[in-house]
Order: sequence, then structure tokens, then C-alpha cells
Amino acid sequence: MSIVIATPSFYSAFDANGNPLAGGKVYTYLAGTLTPRATYTDQGGTTPNANPVILDSAGRANIWLDDSASYKFVVTDSADTPIRTTDNVAPFSTAAGLSVLGSIASNTLVGNNTGASATPTALTIAQVQAMIGSTFSHNSITGFLPSSIAGTATTATLTISTGQAADSTNASLFAKATTTSWAVTNGNAANGYQGGTTLPNSTTIHFYAIALPTDTSWTASFASLSLTPTLPGSYTRFRRLFSLRTSAAGALLNTVMIEAEGGGIIAWLGTATLDISTAALSTSRVAYPLNVPAGIKVQPFIRANIANNVGVILTSGDETDVAPGTYGATWTLVPGYDLSVGSNSMVGSTYLTTNTSGEIGARATGVASLYLVTRGWKDFRRS
Repeated sequence: MSIVIATPSFYSAFDANGNPLAGGKVYTYLAGTLTPRATYTDQGGTTPNANPVILDSAGRANIWLDDSASYKFVVTDSADTPIRTTDNVAPFSTAAGLSVLGSIASNTLVGNNTGASATPTALTIAQVQAMIGSTFSHNSITGFLPSSIAGTATTATLTISTGQAADSTNASLFAKATTTSWAVTNGNAANGYQGGTTLPNSTTIHFYAIALPTDTSWTASFASLSLTPTLPGSYTRFRRLFSLRTSAAGALLNTVMIEAEGGGIIAWLGTATLDISTAALSTSRVAYPLNVPAGIKVQPFIRANIANNVGVILTSGDETDVAPGTYGATWTLVPGYDLSVGSNSMVGSTYLTTNTSGEIGARATGVASLYLVTRGWKDFRRS
């Protein structure tokens, strides 16, 4: 065997806030198992580390690996609270390492090379993370989309596609290679609903991927009304995947979701809903709830129409309340307006985000009728 270093110079670990993991512990196992596997304090492999390796006050340690097989790293704090698990940490020798680094420079990640004629294999994200000793952004997420949404408040089911994501504390990055089946009938258990076996009416339900402390992949899903769910059984890690609304009878609304840039998702309601229908729109801002998830801020997709000779302005929950410009020739005066009766269409910027109650604001230069239909929303998936 030959002995190689885990990361350049020394191994470094950090807590969920990016601070050095002082006094933390690194348990090392044979990849894919909980069989302890030795690491070493020196390149010669003459002095094994303790297992777990205890990190110094800067969260560092000398960890040299045996390159004859891959490792699993389980990192905890000093009290053995799990921080992250990284499986299939592939040690690489100097020659192989140069091949990897050269490939990274050319934007092609390869690894596990054994010689010049060897066929390279793709590195997993977990392997790259282990090599560079970095943590992944809390925003890191892809996949995990719902489909086959069906049933009533007591029989609701859906399927969640494969994907990968950082957990809610940004401590671990996991992937799920198989689809997950969720059902409200599972109750307060894995692949079930924290509130029991009946979904509430006209409410936002948040869906999560969940994992056990020792999991190297997401093993189940879970649903809750809360953004800080109480996980079932021995599950300790979670990441919100998406949020859905229920109907007035408690059934999950038919919604089609596709991936958007930055890990976000675009949700299209199976049936658009008329969320604002008023013949007396005020000259002061009024907050109107839309048929979009609450608890998080999303970008609603809308169509709107007004009547009466007025200008109407639509505002986001975080936007300063301003009066629309006077209808007519003064549109060019700040702030203008979004809707005018002259064309019955949107004429200005209509990029909106809701507040955490799922609301936007609307006001007019005079009494007006306003009709607004919600078609769907964009979920940024940052929580």
C-alpha cells in the first residue's frame, strides 16, 4: 500500500456556521460500512491515528489515508452530535492526484486513476467535497420534484423524484438515487405527515427529504405545516424540497413543477384561481392573499385586469408602499403604475414576491375594480 494525505497539508473541519470545529471528532470507516478503518499521523503510515481523530482548537488534524480502498468519514462535534457524513472518500496518490487536478482545471472531474492507460471514473460531489475540505452552499439542491399528486385529505399520495441537496444546516450533501412514495396514511412517520392522517383545508404543506444520523443518502420524505419540523423516529436531518397547497376540502392541489435556475422550481397550478375580485380597490394599499405557499416568500405568476379610469400598482410584501402615478400622461412620473384601464393589461414591471403570508399589495389612484388570477409560483428553495 501507499499512504496519501486526506487534504492538502492537513484535514480541516467546520461547524454549520463556518467556524472551526474545535475539539470535533472524525470517525473513519471502510466505505459503505461502519467497520472502523485506520488513518495515520504520517505519510509513512507507521503511526495510526486514534479513531475517532480528535481535532485541535482550529478544527484540524493530520490525517493520512491508505489508498487501497475508500473511506467513510463521520464528523461530529466534541459531544458526538453529527455534523456531516461523507462516504466513498477516495484517496489518491501523487500521480493520480495530478490527473484529478488537471481534469478539474479543464472542467472535467475524474478520479480513481491507477495508471496512464486507466479509464477514469467520474468523481461524486461527496468525493470532491472531501478532497477540497469545503462545505456546500445551503442553496445546493437539484431534483426532488413531485408528481402523481392524487387523493383526498385522508388518502393523499405523491411521488418525489430523485435528487441531491445540502441539509438544512449546510453540514452534509446527500443524494437520492430512487424515487420516494409519500402518503398521508403513513401518519407521523417516515414518508408521512407530522399532523397525523388528515391534511387540513386551504393550507400550505411543506415537504422534506429526511435522513438518519448515519445515512449516506436521503432515506425518506416527510410533510409538515412547520418550517422546523419535528422529525419522526431517529431521523435528525432534513431539507425542504417544495411546498404545496391544499383545497378547501384538504386535498393536495394538482400542481406541475419543473426545475428553474439556481435550484428553484416553477409550479403551475392545474387550475388557475381567481384570488382578487373586488369592485372597491382602495387608494391605500391592501394586502391580498394568493393561492401560493405561505411561510416562505415566492414569486407569484398572475394575470390581472381592472375597470374604471385609474392607475393600479401591485407591490411585493417587502416593497415600499407607494401610490401609483396618476392615470394618463403622467405615467412617466415615478413610480408609474402596473395596470391601466386604457389597455386592460399590465404595462409596467410586474415582478413580484409575496410575504410569508402569501400576500401581495394593491392600491389605485381612485376607486376601481380589480380582478387577479393566480397561475402558479416560483419557489426559490432557499429554506
